[in-house]
Amino acid sequence: MATIYTDGADLEHGWATSTDVADTVQRRSVLALAESTARPSEVMGARTIRRDDIVATNLGRPAGYWNAAVITRPLDGHGWARALRAINELEGPSAGIGSAVDLWSPFPTPDLRGDGWELAGHPVAMWRPPAPRQRAPATTLHIERVRDSAGIEEWARAAVECYPLDAEPTAIATPDLLATDAVHLHVGRVGGEPVAVSATVVTFGTNAVALVAVRDDARGRGHGRAITWAATAVRPDLPATLLASDEGRPVYEDLGYLAHSRWTMWIRPGR
Repeated sequence: MATIYTDGADLEHGWATSTDVADTVQRRSVLALAESTARPSEVMGARTIRRDDIVATNLGRPAGYWNAAVITRPLDGHGWARALRAINELEGPSAGIGSAVDLWSPFPTPDLRGDGWELAGHPVAMWRPPAPRQRAPATTLHIERVRDSAGIEEWARAAVECYPLDAEPTAIATPDLLATDAVHLHVGRVGGEPVAVSATVVTFGTNAVALVAVRDDARGRGHGRAITWAATAVRPDLPATLLASDEGRPVYEDLGYLAHSRWTMWIRPGR
């Protein structure tokens, strides 16, 4: 696979280590979304790789979205080989349980099926400029930010049920997440029962939104829009970014998000 993004080139191509984070919306979005997987995992004790081409984490246990690798610049064939070696090393015997891992790429990828990966889709990367004065959606959902260990437990159980995630709640979120101001978890309740969740990681001057989910029997009532708004407005003075399914895209567009690219998602099942 050829690439024009050559290290040491005289012309700015937007993905060098020296390139400003705010060079393009796409660059800022990519770096923020990479951190949205890495920062929570790292706080909870994950092994982490941070390089100019890849950000990857492994908690050593099935943990859904948190076991992930994000490609952070265009790669040629040799670059992909190096990135996959790094992921394999991170997922080696010393890493603990051979859990499933997600691989997200904002750029074209080679066919990874021969390396044990399964193609999972092409989510839409979306960006929302800051709009501090926009009103929150009207809703019957009672939304609160998680602020203690009991809230972490409730959020984790709801995330596993609403998403759903193939992991134990205690693997998804631990009280360690309360130690950082960067990670913000929200839970939405109806009649005191949790039916919606979201997560935001504030990084690279951006609200990186993740794990937005509403329980099946509570959908179609505007709860997804409301819980997304809570995640988007953690820092209303900052832009926000997220990855959307085609099903969820209209909800985010209604909140002012703009689609700017499609990513490729691969999943390697746990061993």
